[in-house]
Amino acid sequence: MLQKVVLVILSTLVPWGSGSASADGDNLAGIPPGAVSVPPSSFAVLGQNATFRQNGLADQFNPTNTTPPFFQIFHPDFLTVLGPNPFIRNIAQNSTFASGFAFEAPIFVASTNELFFCSSVIPPESSMTHNNRISKIDMTIVEKALASKTANINVPFETLDLPVTVQITNGGTGPFKGSLLLTTRGRANLPSALVLVNPKSPNNNVTVLLDNFFGRQFNSMNDLKIHPSGKIFFTDDSLGFINGEKPPPLLPSQVYMFDPDTGLARVVADGVIEPNGIAFNPTGKIAYVGDSASLQNTTQPSTVYAFDVDPDTFLFSNRRVFAFIDTGAPDGIQVDTKGNLYVASGDGVQIFRQDGVLLGKVFIGNRVANMAFAGDGNLIVLDNTSIFLARIAAKTVDFIWPWLPVVRITRSAVQSVRHEMSSMRSRVNLPLHLTMLRSQLVLSTLIAIGSCATSPDASNVTAIPPGAVSIPPSSFAVLGQNATFRQNGFLQHFNPTNSTPPFFQIFHPDFLTVLGPNAFVRSIAQNSTFASGFAFEAPIFNPPTNEMFFASSVFPPESDFNHTNRISKISMTLVENALASKAATINVPFETLDLPVTVQITNGGTGPFKGSLLLATRGRGNLPSALVLVNPKAPNNATVLLDNFFARQFDSMNDLKIHPSGKIFFTDDKYASSFLGYLQMMNRKYSLGFTSDQKPPPLLPSQVYMFDPETSLVRMVADNFVTPNGIAFNPTGKIAYVGDSAGITNSTLPSTVYAFDVDPETFFFSNRRVFTYIDSGGPDGIQVDTKGNLYVASGDGVQIFRQDGVLLGKVFIGSDVANMAFAGDGNLIVLANTSVFLARIAAKSALVSI
Repeated sequence: MLQKVVLVILSTLVPWGSGSASADGDNLAGIPPGAVSVPPSSFAVLGQNATFRQNGLADQFNPTNTTPPFFQIFHPDFLTVLGPNPFIRNIAQNSTFASGFAFEAPIFVASTNELFFCSSVIPPESSMTHNNRISKIDMTIVEKALASKTANINVPFETLDLPVTVQITNGGTGPFKGSLLLTTRGRANLPSALVLVNPKSPNNNVTVLLDNFFGRQFNSMNDLKIHPSGKIFFTDDSLGFINGEKPPPLLPSQVYMFDPDTGLARVVADGVIEPNGIAFNPTGKIAYVGDSASLQNTTQPSTVYAFDVDPDTFLFSNRRVFAFIDTGAPDGIQVDTKGNLYVASGDGVQIFRQDGVLLGKVFIGNRVANMAFAGDGNLIVLDNTSIFLARIAAKTVDFIWPWLPVVRITRSAVQSVRHEMSSMRSRVNLPLHLTMLRSQLVLSTLIAIGSCATSPDASNVTAIPPGAVSIPPSSFAVLGQNATFRQNGFLQHFNPTNSTPPFFQIFHPDFLTVLGPNAFVRSIAQNSTFASGFAFEAPIFNPPTNEMFFASSVFPPESDFNHTNRISKISMTLVENALASKAATINVPFETLDLPVTVQITNGGTGPFKGSLLLATRGRGNLPSALVLVNPKAPNNATVLLDNFFARQFDSMNDLKIHPSGKIFFTDDKYASSFLGYLQMMNRKYSLGFTSDQKPPPLLPSQVYMFDPETSLVRMVADNFVTPNGIAFNPTGKIAYVGDSAGITNSTLPSTVYAFDVDPETFFFSNRRVFTYIDSGGPDGIQVDTKGNLYVASGDGVQIFRQDGVLLGKVFIGSDVANMAFAGDGNLIVLANTSVFLARIAAKSALVSI
């Protein structure tokens, strides 16, 4: 009998489910006034003689030729968004501003029932010499005017008198602690900034929260949102330069997170050409970022991307397409309580269900740059010369601050609670519901502790060791409009304390654990007789002989079509003896190896691997790039493991690491051409690779490969790099890190370390995400310690990051460092071209050797 009942219920549900799966505007009933149904089936085929849209920016999709404003319904679920009595009214108009009075940064302040907004960010309203303006309207006046008539209205607006620290406002959200939270583009040499503005007249006082990234100006901050955690996320694009308001960009276009508690700013996502609007779903677990590159070229993205937000690191991962905007480009983004996305576009506001299905549009007939809810059901739409109110049923999910605390309970804490539950039940045989009640008390204690925790920075560092300086991010978050910003991320280093290198820079108190109580940095070997530097790449420590091996420069004239670089070694026993003697200056001798011709321009090194040095060589001329084993003992015979990919030469093998599985992973780049700009910037008259008589033009993409020494199988495991460089694995081998050093030739290209998940069976890399952005130079060699901290060679020394991507500190050398390696636990050897440094720290190496 029960089975029959179940079958009856299922047979009733199946037709409903099968019908709803393909629902569109065809089966709509009860379409409200001011709305039209445009089912996708009605325009799927236009025919060969149809007039197609030729311009995705200027030509709008209005197949019913309805006079705007109105609602376009593409899916029946849009009726739930609209409610039974939706309407659209023009509530304010003005045509006296140069480029429009209501364009961006809409913010609703509930306490005063006022809506703030800014004028156009397009010249001539905004330019190198002109700032745009922020105004407000009173929503109480709007409601009274609407109650008195059904036609359009025109309520007055008031323009704020703001200080000069607010320059070309582009984005707005909040309130944040009672203030308007703005992103400003800046103009000319005045910096882009995160700014708080008091919404109350007549003061409207301003507080700048952030105006630089390690001393470098942001390009052109665009939009922003407050995450439920209280962190502030913003996009930074190049539109300020494109519009003639700012100098050329000096950073890539990226998405940043700013922690107002610590002053920390970090990159959380890249790869978006012109990142614009940003928003989060109601839980904060998914981020949405719009790419408006199509404003310059309709074949470029006009796309909203979705990302997963890591609950601990707040880094964005698992990027995927959420929606493509058919008219104009995605601009401001808002979200309602159901998770529907509202995207400003070239014809109005496009509304998408949380699965990316287009539900409908608030069709204005003009470009809309932004919109915001002014309380539940009131969607304010900015149309440059007009402000519209769309009265709908949807409710706002705008995050304001203070917000309910987001508490992160560690996995170990949860496991402890589970253990407590199991233990209590076994001891006293409590019923499950009473055990759960006890565990809830334990969890509530953890929550109380978690909610009281703050994000520490270097401002609370104590017992700083000699030779170290504390630089809390809050100390340089704001440099001021008259500051001297870094114009070159490679030649100009971030040294706000003007300390004499070498020394340790501490950005986070956890760096003290890495350093230990007796940390120091010493130069242990120097030489300036080599053409381009004697100690540059491929550091390998050989424990049986206590020797450190390294390669000389891969720059011409040391390395070119006719010359290979050299591999040398120093005795760490001599180093320890010299340190013990407390000599003021240490310069231990080095010995250069006599290697066979199969070793040509060594670039990467790791190991030992089965007792030998494992090298990645670039090759030179027509001599191939190769993986090579070199005997560390004289006569230093060499064995080539790999020199081709199915009979094709690799471009220019760069760096390599041994995975815990025994597989060898290496990067292959196009340094052959990419160093040209860098060397020109360094005022050198030569460049690397085929442009400098080192290698022929590349014939393969820049990629990451896996080589199995047991079978000699080689396969590509990751691509989509400009210049893949250093590579490393976390201690378990489950996460891979790859640096892209393209930024050394063009500062708007990546200087980024990416993290990947490593498949335990196929060893393919997946789930690419930003791990960190290197503020000086580009990421070169990478090492990992036993705690999972990442050591990245960079333009100013070695930058050390916690496993969640937080910058802990730097071994500040004051010059370019290409690589480094541990010579046993606690001895970090740093190669700085003409010098070799030893950083004595507490950390231990996690390097795999076979």
